[in-house]
Amino acid sequence: MPSERLIHIVGAGIAGLASAAFLIRDGGVPGRQIRLLEAAPQPGGSLDAAGSASQGYSMRGSRMFGPAYVLMYELLDAIPSFDDPAKSVAEDTFAFWQSA
Repeated sequence: MPSERLIHIVGAGIAGLASAAFLIRDGGVPGRQIRLLEAAPQPGGSLDAAGSASQGYSMRGSRMFGPAYVLMYELLDAIPSFDDPAKSVAEDTFAFWQSA
């Protein structure tokens, strides 16, 4: 993929964020070449998520973590934690739940 090409994803909900993550992981697209376009003042779609690229994201939609959501676990396991890049977001999330 040419280095000057930008990919625009419309919507910064879970589908847009997952698309960006899979483009980076499976497509080898550098994150700097991906633009998320969101009209809502608080991104996150129906997940009620919030945050920013510089500060990280909070996904309060715990309903998404039932046993049927193995693809969500697989996606979050491929994303490094903001606080500790040696851990995945999935590991960070499960550790938080166990400590609560």
